[in-house]
Amino acid sequence: MGELASYRLRKLLTVSFASALVSGVTTPFFFGFKLIPLVNGAIIGFFSALLILALRDFVLDPAASLWSVGRSFLVGFGSYSVVIVGVAVVSFKATGADKIFSPLRLYPYSLGFGMTFSLLANAVLVVSDIVGRQELAELLLGRYHRPASEHRVFLFMDLMGSTALAERLGNARYLEFLNEAYADLSEAIILTRAQIYKYVGDEIILTWKAAPGDASSAVRFFRAAQESLKSRGTAYLSRYGTVPRFRAGCHKGDVVTGQLGLLKKEITFIGDVMNTASRIMDEAKRLGYELVLSEAVYEELDPVNAREGVPLGETALRGKSRAVRLFGFYPRENLMETRESSSRDYEE
Repeated sequence: MGELASYRLRKLLTVSFASALVSGVTTPFFFGFKLIPLVNGAIIGFFSALLILALRDFVLDPAASLWSVGRSFLVGFGSYSVVIVGVAVVSFKATGADKIFSPLRLYPYSLGFGMTFSLLANAVLVVSDIVGRQELAELLLGRYHRPASEHRVFLFMDLMGSTALAERLGNARYLEFLNEAYADLSEAIILTRAQIYKYVGDEIILTWKAAPGDASSAVRFFRAAQESLKSRGTAYLSRYGTVPRFRAGCHKGDVVTGQLGLLKKEITFIGDVMNTASRIMDEAKRLGYELVLSEAVYEELDPVNAREGVPLGETALRGKSRAVRLFGFYPRENLMETRESSSRDYEE
C-alpha cells in the first residue's frame, strides 16, 4: 500500500512547466505577504484567477479539474520551492543581509529559486513517468550496461476489437480511450509490482522477475485489472459506447536483459520466452479465454489461483516446433455485457 500511496502522490505532483510557474510565482508572494501591500493584492488576484479557471474546468470536466486544482494548490503552496526559499530567507536574516536587500530586491532571487527547483523536480518526475521509475534508476545506475541473464514472467495483453473500435472512434478519440484504459490499469500494476516493459499501440507488455509467487502475480494483476475496468464501465459506455476488454497470454523463462540503442537507450529483453508469450496471447482469442497461461507458469501458481485454471491441452503455437500445454482463465461467456450496438467490436 505504501507504493500505491507513493504513486498517487507522485501523480498529484507530476506536472509540467505550468505548475513550476505556479510554484515559482507563488513562493515570493508568501515571502512578502506581510511586507508589501502590493503582494497582498497580487496574491488575492492570483488565487481569484485560479478559482475562476477551476470553476470553468469543473463545468467541462469535474474529475480532471479536481486533480488540476489539487496539483496547482499543492505545488503553489511551496511543495517544492518554499523550503529552498525559506532556507535562503533564514540565511539572509542570519547574516544581516536582510538590511541590505529590500523585499523588492529579494523577490527576483526567490522567484529564481522557486522556478529553478520546481522545473528540476518536475523534469525528474516527468522523465520518470515517460521512462518508468525502475527503468530510469537502472539506466542511471548502469545496471544493464553489460547484458545480464534473468528468469522472468511475461504477460502480453491486447485490447479486444481494437481495429473496429479505432475505426469507429477515430484516431484522436481512440488514443484518448487507450490512455484512459491504461490509466485504469495503474493501480493493479503497482499492487502486483509489475514492470511495464513497453506499449505497442493497443498492446501492453508486463513483466515480473521470477521470484517465488510472481507467477501468481500475473493472475492477480489480470483479475484486478478486470475489476478496475468493470467498476468504470458506466463511464466508458457513456463516453465511448464500449468498455475496454483485454485478452492476455503469459509465459516464463530465461531472457538476456541489457541496454539497446545509442541515440535513444532503452532496457530490452531478448529470449524465446517473449515470442512464446505473444503466441499464447494470440491463442487466447481462438480458445475463447481472456487469460491463457503456459504450463511453466501454471505449475508455479498458488493453490487458490490454480483452482481457476482450465486445462486446454497441448497446442502447436505458430512458428514453434514444439507444442505447449496451456491453461485458460475467464472464459469469454462470463465476460461482462456491453451495449448491443458495440458488441460487434469484440468479434475481432
